[in-house]
Amino acid sequence: DNLWGIMLRDKEGTTADANMEITGMQLEDFPIQMQSIAWDQVITDQMTTISIQFRVLQDTPAGSVTQITVLSPEGVMYSDPSTTVQINPADLPLIDNSPITLSGPSKSLTIHLVQGSVIDQGVYTIMFEVQNPSSMPRDNTWTIQAIKAADDLLRFQEVLPGYQYGQQSPKQLIPIA
Repeated sequence: DNLWGIMLRDKEGTTADANMEITGMQLEDFPIQMQSIAWDQVITDQMTTISIQFRVLQDTPAGSVTQITVLSPEGVMYSDPSTTVQINPADLPLIDNSPITLSGPSKSLTIHLVQGSVIDQGVYTIMFEVQNPSSMPRDNTWTIQAIKAADDLLRFQEVLPGYQYGQQSPKQLIPIA
């Protein structure tokens, strides 16, 4: 069984609430590995360029991933993806019509891949621009997902800590040529 438990206790150690039968996510081995997140300047209400890099360890099974999604922290707004999103290498199998879209209440950036395609082994970089909110959200995390949309099947997910205003990027932002 894949069950988790959580207990909430007060200062004296008395259990206030508990649930010991939380069903866990179905985990599987999938050949994607997160490499890094990098950014340039981080200023309140200003634009920031972000780079997310991941490695495909071996060619993915045909059709196993149809979307790559980047979920931003609340309040972070993406720029127009048709003009500001860059992907390297350029051979990621994107659909022809609207390959990159924005959606959802928290604004997710979705890269749509050709049905039945393979993502070749290698390192991929997604670079895009966002407008920073006036204050950092409580949940300041970025989530990267690889999804097979037809089955609503999550193949890969990584949650990354977000940046703070004025924070130096842990990795140098290298422009995509």
